[in-house]
Amino acid sequence: MEFHLLPVHRGDPPIQVPRTQYVCTGLYDGGPWLSYPARKGKAEKFKDGTFDLMDYSRSERINPTPIKEQESFFQTWLYFGIIAEFMGVNSEDSINDPTSAEVIRSIYSEILDPDGDQTYVKLDVACLEKLLVMGRIRLSSDPVVRRQHYEHVIRCLAYMHPIIISVPDEFDYSIKWSIAALGELFMVSVRAALQALHAPSDFARSWGNKFLNKDAKRSMMEHGWCRSDIARAEAKYQGIQSLYIARMLDKSLPPRNHSQCTNSACKSYQINMGHYVSEHQHLLCSCETLVVEEEALLPALLDGDHYPLLRFEGGVGDLTCEIVKSGTKPYIAISHVWADGLGNPFANSLYRCKLHHLQKLVDAINDKESTTSPGNGERSLVWLDTLCCPAQDGDGKQKSIEKIRLVYRQAKHVLVLDAGLMSYQSQSQDASEIIKRIFTSSWMRRLWTLQEGALATSLYFQFADQAVNFSAVTQLVWAASTSKSMSYRALQPDFVNETRCLQAFFNNPTPLSLADSLNLLDRALQFRSVSVASDEPLCIATLLSFDLHAVLQLRDQESRMEKVWELVIAKHGGIPSQIIFFEEQKLSRPGWRWAPKTLLNSQSGLHGPNTRITRWFDPHLAVPEHPHGLRVKYPGVQISLKPDYGDGKPRNPWIGAPRLPEDWVQYRSLDDGRWYRIIDQKFAALNNSWTTDEERREYHKQGLYPVHDVANTGRSVLVLNNIPGVREALFATTVSEVSEFIEAVPAAVTTKLNAMLSDLKEESYIYDVVEKIALSVRADEVTDQHLALCKKLNIDENTSLDVFKDLLANHEDFIASTASVKEKIKEELARAVGDDEKFRTLIDTYWGVSYREDFWVVVRNFFHHDYVGKRTGDEQAWYID
Repeated sequence: MEFHLLPVHRGDPPIQVPRTQYVCTGLYDGGPWLSYPARKGKAEKFKDGTFDLMDYSRSERINPTPIKEQESFFQTWLYFGIIAEFMGVNSEDSINDPTSAEVIRSIYSEILDPDGDQTYVKLDVACLEKLLVMGRIRLSSDPVVRRQHYEHVIRCLAYMHPIIISVPDEFDYSIKWSIAALGELFMVSVRAALQALHAPSDFARSWGNKFLNKDAKRSMMEHGWCRSDIARAEAKYQGIQSLYIARMLDKSLPPRNHSQCTNSACKSYQINMGHYVSEHQHLLCSCETLVVEEEALLPALLDGDHYPLLRFEGGVGDLTCEIVKSGTKPYIAISHVWADGLGNPFANSLYRCKLHHLQKLVDAINDKESTTSPGNGERSLVWLDTLCCPAQDGDGKQKSIEKIRLVYRQAKHVLVLDAGLMSYQSQSQDASEIIKRIFTSSWMRRLWTLQEGALATSLYFQFADQAVNFSAVTQLVWAASTSKSMSYRALQPDFVNETRCLQAFFNNPTPLSLADSLNLLDRALQFRSVSVASDEPLCIATLLSFDLHAVLQLRDQESRMEKVWELVIAKHGGIPSQIIFFEEQKLSRPGWRWAPKTLLNSQSGLHGPNTRITRWFDPHLAVPEHPHGLRVKYPGVQISLKPDYGDGKPRNPWIGAPRLPEDWVQYRSLDDGRWYRIIDQKFAALNNSWTTDEERREYHKQGLYPVHDVANTGRSVLVLNNIPGVREALFATTVSEVSEFIEAVPAAVTTKLNAMLSDLKEESYIYDVVEKIALSVRADEVTDQHLALCKKLNIDENTSLDVFKDLLANHEDFIASTASVKEKIKEELARAVGDDEKFRTLIDTYWGVSYREDFWVVVRNFFHHDYVGKRTGDEQAWYID
């Protein structure tokens, strides 16, 4: 990946550029790229022109390809083969064409880098440009032919993407990501080529998922990264180019202790207001504090739209401060991270050395932009929250918060002070490194700083050597990304998203729609934090230009957040219905339990933050009707226990048999006869996070059955997301008994959990057979004998688990009876496997050959899962709470 943009400041010693070993066993054959697997005898796993990831995964499960063989095959096909395809070398005739063979040999000659007894793949900018020149010579000048070629390359990349991102974890990291990086590079190049031809160019894929593996993360943390910053980078950046810069970026200055940090929070920047200590500019300094009395601030704060500004005079020893009412005089507003020591929650005071240094930084900006009269003797006015906002609660403090919007909006410049940025020289850095440092700085992790940066009409970031104008550096990045630099083009999507989060709230040329404003808000707030939870609604109200006074009248976080959602609905006539499918914590007051409690750190859920962002674009707006909840229209499924079996036996006739740990619940549809599976999204997210079987066992020891608990209420419904291809639902209970749903009449429900719904399709046949076996054994005398023994022992389905454990450990007749049931089930199952080839094949395909031996427990637990589902209308009305 040597063609990637590389930071200058990579630590001491510098982080090494990863190298990719060459593992191919031969050259690419020069034939058409899509049919290469067929030519190599792999047509059953890679169909020419189509690729089904599920089919491929099942095929690999039954007949796995050795990892080394996969690495060699994929490097030949997906790396060298795609380069040849991009250059227009491959064709049906090329296999035996000496000219094409010579070009392919040239590709290998340019890329392979022998080093001792190892050979590496090295594709740097110069090599890439040489290959592209060779490709341009071969490509027709006819725009129609060129367009067809680029559209064909897009088809190849669309085929390639799911293959390379789904390789197993054992697959060599550098080989995988050299292929994925090449795919990303060609994607942005082809899109640019199609745009130049005025052809549609909306093809996009995210190539960077899981780019930061354990080794990469360990290296980043060794070079000063907080694990929460790494998690943020993974969530925010979709492109390998963006993630690669982050991967190689040293952030060890200033030294910070991140040992107690988590994936969701940086503890080193969490402020304990009760123990906050202001800092000197230098450790050995012993200067005194400069104090601003609240009485001096109030005249400006209580006068219309005015607010106090600061004029400093003198040096550290004799520094004085004059309060100036805002008006016509220009000033620079300071935006800073309080954890860096420039705050004070107890009083409007700071050490004089800090303020003197601050004034020097402000003066440097004025001197830099004033070419005609640098250093004209008049110091710039300053606004700094620590001195200009009363520290104690009261009218003055409330007024200052209400005027924050005016302060930062009317400032000539806003200067950002962040210790991490101020530790590195800017002039030695490329624009890509500067912008990445800004976007991954601690300043980007705090909530109050978001509105301060968003409101600014001119924004500066202070580095060790100078303040960098944000607009100027973004223009440099944009110019490079729109030029011929493919690496900068690959950076562009993530760069645009981050830049919009700072500039689009107030500096957008056109008003934002509801979807755009909420989408922007969500992106901007992710992974930011605030020391006082009730401040979040204030910042949101500012960013959305709402009446801040109305929110300030409420004191607690939930009431303020409720008011924010109220204001959104009042302004836009509703809120996107998809909000009900958020996985994050909701408000607690009845009637508002559909509304997110916070938009800050996303909890660890099944879906990433980007899934949440897309929900804001739902065109269907919903409104709350209190006290019922949010009124929406979605399809639904009424879930109920299967009616009585008519044999007088308990629902679960094998009393004492332990239940399977709950991984899911299935039900048979009364509408189409197929089986469906309900999975708790929280469990699915946990399952994805587990790395050992021990973690799974420890979880299941808790004996949790959340999906069963909802299904067994007799009032359970699935409210289905109606987006095509989306399988999620809310599993809820109706507030009152409902025998039949009527589309136009809203059914009031209380959400219990977020679920995933899977149509089992072929797998339905497994449960058809399981049902037959379960019913057969249920009717067998071995079950009657077992129930007779249970009656004699005076035990039933409601007997405590401890009693059953004691019986299974000490009662010979009970042990023998349960063993007889087990053997009967296994006997029936063995017969079905032996007689029914379809059943046997499906078990091996979906459950795995090794699972067949223990499959009898699925039959044994069948009656714990025996639910039926009936669809409601496609536009069933609901009150969601």
